[in-house]
Amino acid sequence: EAAADAAEDLGDTLGDLSDNVSAGGLFDFGELAEGFEWLERALENLKERIGPIVEDIKKIFGGLYDFIAGVFTGDWERAFDGLGNAVLGFKDLVNDVVYGLLLPAIDAFLDWLGEKTGTDLSGLKETIHTIVDDIMGIFNGLMDFIAGVLLGDWDMAFTGLGNAVSSFGKLVNDV
Repeated sequence: EAAADAAEDLGDTLGDLSDNVSAGGLFDFGELAEGFEWLERALENLKERIGPIVEDIKKIFGGLYDFIAGVFTGDWERAFDGLGNAVLGFKDLVNDVVYGLLLPAIDAFLDWLGEKTGTDLSGLKETIHTIVDDIMGIFNGLMDFIAGVLLGDWDMAFTGLGNAVSSFGKLVNDV
C-alpha cells in the first residue's frame, strides 16, 4: 500500500510538472531547443575555424621533422627546406588565428557592445581591421623573407621584404 501511495504521489507530481511545462512555466523547451541549435552552430563554426589551425600545426611539425632529419643525415637542403616550410606553417597559423578567431571575436564583441549601448561602432571595427591588416602585412612580409632565404627562393624573400616595408608605411599612415 505504501508503494501504491508513493506511485500515486509521483504521478500527481509529474502531472503537475507537465501542466506547468505546457503552460510555459518551469521549463520552456522552445528556448531550450533554440539554445541547443545555437550551441550546434557555435560548435560547427568552431570546427570550421579550428580545422585550418590543425593543418597549420601539422605543417609546422612536418617542416621541423624535415629540418631535424636533414641535420642528422647531413642533408642540408632538406634541413633548410624543412625550416622554411615550418616558418610558412607558422605564418599560416598566425593568420588563421588572427583572421579566423581573433578578429571575428572582436567583431562579435563590438556588435554586442553596439547593441547594448545603441552606438554605431562600425568605424571602430574598420579602424581595427585596417591596423590589424597593416600589422599582419608586416608580419607576413617578414615571414616570407625568412622562408625565402631558407628555401633559397630569393624572389619570395625580396618580395616579402618589400611587402613588409610597404605595410609598415601603410601602418604609419593609418595610425
